[in-house]
Amino acid sequence: MLYKRCSGCWKRIPSNVICKCQMYNARERYKEYNAKRNDKEEQKFYRSKEWVKCKELRQIELLYIDWYEYYTKGNIVQAYTLHHIDELKEYKERALDRSNLIYLTQANHIRVHKEYLKSNKDKNNTKQILFECLKKAKEEFGVG
Repeated sequence: MLYKRCSGCWKRIPSNVICKCQMYNARERYKEYNAKRNDKEEQKFYRSKEWVKCKELRQIELLYIDWYEYYTKGNIVQAYTLHHIDELKEYKERALDRSNLIYLTQANHIRVHKEYLKSNKDKNNTKQILFECLKKAKEEFGVG
């Protein structure tokens, strides 16, 4: 069995397992994030049965891999956040469209949203890159 070190507590854990401290940190981050949100309609959507089912299917389809990381840096890493490429607040009709969803690491998710905030040109370029990553994954590996 392969092992890795947790980046939070440095305990030795199996490589296919998420450390308990990381899960706790993720829960705490989400609680903080959720408390600061003021769009109750989006919050309701992310708790819906339809979203949970769509999210689970998409994670399996994408093999829990951050394809953006793979195609931009050549690293195979486990992703943790499902991202709407065309944002939910702008394209509600694409909320459950699996071709609009890409799985990202938390760091890449933050990076993508920072690009979205810079300018419309940067946002569109980033969206194009994300769609291209999904297209390449499908062509090369039959994923998605």
